[in-house]
Amino acid sequence: MKNLALTIMVLLILSSQLSTLIAQDSTKSKVSTTSVQEKSITVPAGTEIMVHFDKAIDTETNPAGSLFQESLNIDLVVDGKVIAPKGTVVFGNVIESRGGKLFGGEKLTFVFTGIMISDQEIPIVTDTMGVQGGQGGTAKVVGAGALIGAAFGGAGEGAAIAGGIAILKSRHEHIQIPAGTIAQFKIEKPFEVKVK
Repeated sequence: MKNLALTIMVLLILSSQLSTLIAQDSTKSKVSTTSVQEKSITVPAGTEIMVHFDKAIDTETNPAGSLFQESLNIDLVVDGKVIAPKGTVVFGNVIESRGGKLFGGEKLTFVFTGIMISDQEIPIVTDTMGVQGGQGGTAKVVGAGALIGAAFGGAGEGAAIAGGIAILKSRHEHIQIPAGTIAQFKIEKPFEVKVK
């Protein structure tokens, strides 16, 4: 009888110790899981972004208020970490679209409004930028940032901007920002993204 009681006592002690070990392992697992949770990184105001125009926008087919999407031309990097790789989708909105006038006054301006990170559209704030037509088929960049591109079109079809840094197309009294143009600008307000 004493042996049975002793055996039961030993089993109870071992069971208690086993429960403690299981609880400790569970706590370690939780700590390990917490260590790989997502954390927030702030993309500060003034961060430079370069967007590649995969598709052209123009005053003939993009009225004010129309939305468009392009892609990052280079990785978006903050504190040495890639927040969004080259090719990430960037969303834009046409602010002003005037074309088809006989006496000039063509204008096409836009802002970028969001960037797709981890399958989620993150709102961004940028200054308005774009192009304004002038006399004799000339055009100039207006607003903040820069538009960069290679020579486009034949004689009389292309309009050189900022000493040839950006080439835009003005034809039939419409302004076009052709595919292949790069918009270079800065973020106006900081925004947060979740990274692992």
